[in-house]
Order: sequence, then structure tokens, then C-alpha cells
Amino acid sequence: MQGTKTIIQNFGAIIKQINREDKHVLKFLTKESGSSVNLEEGRAIFNAKLAETQVNAMIDNYVKMYVLCHECGKPDTHFIEQHGVKILKCEACGATSPVKHI
Repeated sequence: MQGTKTIIQNFGAIIKQINREDKHVLKFLTKESGSSVNLEEGRAIFNAKLAETQVNAMIDNYVKMYVLCHECGKPDTHFIEQHGVKILKCEACGATSPVKHI
């Protein structure tokens, strides 16, 4: 934290690890935190003072909703679109499940 801002220093590494677009994750974090979030040099900067537990919980929620397979729990997933609906497709078990629009 720096004053009234909260910074995730390793945001770029998190994005790489979960294999998702930074814009999608930032949109989710913006909605969850109720504040604007900017990307700057691989860091996510919230225009709000947040506790580390809050930030960790938001990232955990994103992973549960948009990364882990809803059937087998593995992270081997990617987004596909069917009839205008974003679907989470698992490469490990083949399951598909619609995901909530952000």
C-alpha cells in the first residue's frame, strides 16, 4: 500500500500463471473492489486502500470462477464463445460451463 492506493507488484506474474488476459482480470477486480484499477509496468494499482486479505480473496474468486474447471478443478481451461455466451472449456476433462459476464 502507498497512501490511498493499493499495488499488486506481481500482477504480471499472476496473469501469466493463470493464463488470462489482463483486461479481463482488471475488469473483474474493478467490479469487486468498487474502485478503478490501472495497469502500470506489470503492476495493478487500485485507487483505494485495500487489505492484503481483500486483494487475495478477489484473486481467489477470479480463479475459482474463470480459471479452474467447474467439474474436475484443474486449471487447464480457456474461454470459447458459443451463441454469444462466454464458456469455460477444460482441456483436461472436456467439460464446458458458462461463465458469468463481468
